[in-house]
Amino acid sequence: MLCAGALLADFVIYRGGKRPQTADSPVSDGRAQASSDIRLRMGGTSGNTAYGLAKLSVSTMILAAVGDDYYGRLLRDDMVASGVDAHCVVVDESEPTLMNIVVAEESGDYSMFAWPDSGGALWHILPEDVPADLPASVDWIHFCGATLERDPAGATLCALAERSAARGAIVSIDLNVRSECFGWREEYGASIRRVMELSSVVFGARGAEYGFFAEDPRELVTEERMIVVREGRKGCTLYSSEGQSSLGIYDVPVVDTIGAGDAFDSGFIAAAIDGLTPRECLVWANACGNYSVQFEGGRSCPDRGSLERFLEERSLPVPALRTG
Repeated sequence: MLCAGALLADFVIYRGGKRPQTADSPVSDGRAQASSDIRLRMGGTSGNTAYGLAKLSVSTMILAAVGDDYYGRLLRDDMVASGVDAHCVVVDESEPTLMNIVVAEESGDYSMFAWPDSGGALWHILPEDVPADLPASVDWIHFCGATLERDPAGATLCALAERSAARGAIVSIDLNVRSECFGWREEYGASIRRVMELSSVVFGARGAEYGFFAEDPRELVTEERMIVVREGRKGCTLYSSEGQSSLGIYDVPVVDTIGAGDAFDSGFIAAAIDGLTPRECLVWANACGNYSVQFEGGRSCPDRGSLERFLEERSLPVPALRTG
């Protein structure tokens, strides 16, 4: 399994002061607390999803670019400490590691903007940075839409998606449209569409992300492609050629929603790799996303034991995952 795209640092500003944190909060090594209100967290859609997959016992690699600076080293080391293969993390000497400034409200919702607002190592993934044997060495590649916003990373990752799909690998994408950070350009949309056309599974939010590509997400369904819609407090819906399936959210205390969508993706992909039905994949995805909002930051996906307990405590059937 390979996650390709965004690996960056999150500076989280909690409005209203320090948030409650339970004793078993799954905080990974390498994180730091800057003050009672501003905290440094490891982030990035691809990094968060890779972390979640590793927690769910999926062998995972990450392809991303960071700067040759303190934050870049911290991010790479954190991936390694989390059990993710980081040998494809590119260290760019010409640009700094991209950072997100995230403002978390007392409700748990958040807004963000990126620094630097132009440039940054995130988009410096060159064709030569992709090992020649990479498409042949993984069976599933998951892409982050925001990284397709600019070249050279956009062109490099689109080409990787095409080569991977051509050899029969499963391709998926989280639309991850960050128009509030990077604006919106038609070239950006074209790159996402290019990868979406190759994808077996597409993840995104109904209006904020799918709205750039279709009036109704169901228009994007094909015989080969499932569309998974995250709808915040309304739950989630899966659309496929066989119909649709929806789930509501669980009644859990919300600390913040940062990275909940990435944890959701991790749960869905892990279940799919283990051969579960689409409905069962949605159950695991929904539970992972709901579990994660109980903790701070984007790296709060449960391991399999915690996920099973989470579902059992709510008297929900636990799909049996294969081990090994």
